[in-house]
Formats: sequence, C-alpha cells, structure tokens
Amino acid sequence: MKLIFRTLILLFLSVVFFIVYLSYIGIETKKFNNEIVKKIKKIDNNFELELKEIKILLDPFKFRLHAKTLGTKLKNRDKIIEIENIKFWIVIKGSSKRN
Repeated sequence: MKLIFRTLILLFLSVVFFIVYLSYIGIETKKFNNEIVKKIKKIDNNFELELKEIKILLDPFKFRLHAKTLGTKLKNRDKIIEIENIKFWIVIKGSSKRN
C-alpha cells in the first residue's frame, strides 16, 4: 500500500513539475517552422520567411500553447524586413474562441 501511495505522489509531483516548467520556462523547437512558412506563402507567394527557433509556453488554464519566434526575417523580392518577434497560440482543447 505504501509503495502505491508513494508512486502516485511521485507521479503527481512529476506532472505538476512538468506543467510548471512548460508554463514558465517552456521549450524551444523548430517543428512549427514549416507550418508557419506555408501559412505566410498562402497570404502572398512573394514572401519568404526565415525563422529561427520557436519558444513555446503552456497556458494550462486556457488549454493552449503560446508560441513566439525571435529574430525573424521576412523577405519580399529584394527587400528584407527584420521582425523582432511573431506571437501566436495553438489551442489544445476543442475551443477556438479568442480571449
């Protein structure tokens, strides 16, 4: 019985730590770069987007992920526009209402 209780407590604390870590520190990834570039290409085919890593933070109360790019460059023909950041969010739960 003690072993089961300790295992459950350890599992619960691990999940809480993971949620807190993702909420405040987040992760950096390049997995969404292609999707973002495709969305920009749909808006205007002349645009090229140069992305570095994307930082993702969890918002556990609204069931969504906040994502932010840093040091992005937007190219349109021969012009380069340096953008400080692009922010967007990804809904985890089925609701897509903006708050």
